[in-house]
Amino acid sequence: MRRARELAARGAQVTVADVDPDGAKRLAEELGGQAWVVDLADTRALDDLRLDVDVLVNDAGAQRVSPVDALAPDDFRQLHRLMLEAPFLLIRAALPHMYSRGWRRVVNLSSVHGLVASPFKSAYVSAKHGLEGLSKTVALEGGPRGVTSVCVNPGYVRTPLVEKQLSDQGPGARHTGVRGARAHPARGVRRQTPRRAGGGRLARRLADRPRRRDGDRGVVDDRRRMERAVTRSLARSERGRETRGPMSTTTRSRSSARADRPMVEERTDMTTTSPAPGRDKVVASPAEAVADIPDGASLAVGGFGLCGNPIALIEALLARGTRNLSVVSNNCGVDDWGLGVLLAAGRIRKMTSSYVGENKEFERQFLSGELELELTPQGTLAEKLRAGGSGIAGFFTRTGVGTQVAEGGLPQKFDGDGGVAQASRSKEVRTFTAADGSAAEYVLEEAITTDFALVHAARGDRYGNLVFHRSARNFSPLAAMAGRVCIAQVEELVEPGEIDPDQVHLPGIYVHRVVEVGTDIEKRIERRTVRPAATSTSKEA
Repeated sequence: MRRARELAARGAQVTVADVDPDGAKRLAEELGGQAWVVDLADTRALDDLRLDVDVLVNDAGAQRVSPVDALAPDDFRQLHRLMLEAPFLLIRAALPHMYSRGWRRVVNLSSVHGLVASPFKSAYVSAKHGLEGLSKTVALEGGPRGVTSVCVNPGYVRTPLVEKQLSDQGPGARHTGVRGARAHPARGVRRQTPRRAGGGRLARRLADRPRRRDGDRGVVDDRRRMERAVTRSLARSERGRETRGPMSTTTRSRSSARADRPMVEERTDMTTTSPAPGRDKVVASPAEAVADIPDGASLAVGGFGLCGNPIALIEALLARGTRNLSVVSNNCGVDDWGLGVLLAAGRIRKMTSSYVGENKEFERQFLSGELELELTPQGTLAEKLRAGGSGIAGFFTRTGVGTQVAEGGLPQKFDGDGGVAQASRSKEVRTFTAADGSAAEYVLEEAITTDFALVHAARGDRYGNLVFHRSARNFSPLAAMAGRVCIAQVEELVEPGEIDPDQVHLPGIYVHRVVEVGTDIEKRIERRTVRPAATSTSKEA
């Protein structure tokens, strides 16, 4: 709760998840966020969940105090669902978005019981040890892709959960950890994550902190200091990251329990935040810029013919070996340049374009059934991209009414034997009053959004503000807007403030990575047309 309030105070957007609708609504209203009614113990409901979050903090806690031989199997499973299976599913739901952004963070708040054990807490101890292992695995898998994972193990602290346990067990009850070797998995996690994370140091510092005794119960009143330390760590980690879509989420789960077995429950937090706007978005090379584009991704690519093609990014993608791509672009380059190099290498599965000439390999793949094509009128394609980047689901236009664009049947994929294997579907057509007062039919076109966008610009600053050169602007701003992650190659990189705000063609809020490629980058001319040389005649005196 305290962390959610601090994050909200820093400007993060907060979604409160709670099994109690009234409680979720109250807290959401207090934080200026939204309420999400969910019981995290019902893990099957999380199987198909997808989360667009930037930093995921899991703080699930519930206990059943009972000897192993008296603990009901259902109670053991319930605690594991809440404290291990639910965090796994939340992380699983968040990782695709985190990988697409190239930097995000997972923080699991465990307990000293993730390092040692106590009697009569078999479910809690085993779940927290499992959370340690999950954190390490996510660190090993996510580290190379820019996603850090740490596990914080605070000391034995005074919480409502602990107070309830002590009360249930009567006066004089002591809670002492089992003697034995103490592991420090947080240190191993830290070695697998970028040095800037700082979470490993935080985890080790909290786990190793000397305990302050409170009477003879061995409880340290350390919770507030731990919360402040975690919040400071998250704030420090915000430097230099992508800026779109800040969101913070706090979740709380209450599990049902049998009355004869006292279940002590604690709030479950799942908190996310994103870095403050206006950070440096520059990456070192085109290869680094496209390193996290996975197989099967969808791309919006700027350019018109060969003008304004992001060729350095395209070639980096070719070298990386990414395949099965779905590409939205006005055209597909030529046989040996632009998007044509990806096509020739068999890396493109589908093209959404308005012009498909000038490329014999494109013709061959389409007619042989190797390539899927969604042919779209040029102005409609531009507006579909703009609508996607503006949050508009669709629009009506007169373009295409009365043709296969609206009525369907336009070949999208051939079977290799001359037959049509897949054709376009019919679209909704409505009658509206036109500008001249007459009734006219309009066809519904849906917006386009993609996983990534690749664009070329003449100038750009470190915050992602872009300036295009004349006709090289073409589809690039629209493609950039439609991509959830936009990568821009720029000929000239300048410092923030050097571009006159009135001259910015695309604001940096749409751009997530910037890579400088230099002014001597190759720029091909598709068809060179020149005026015939004038014949000079000498004038006699």
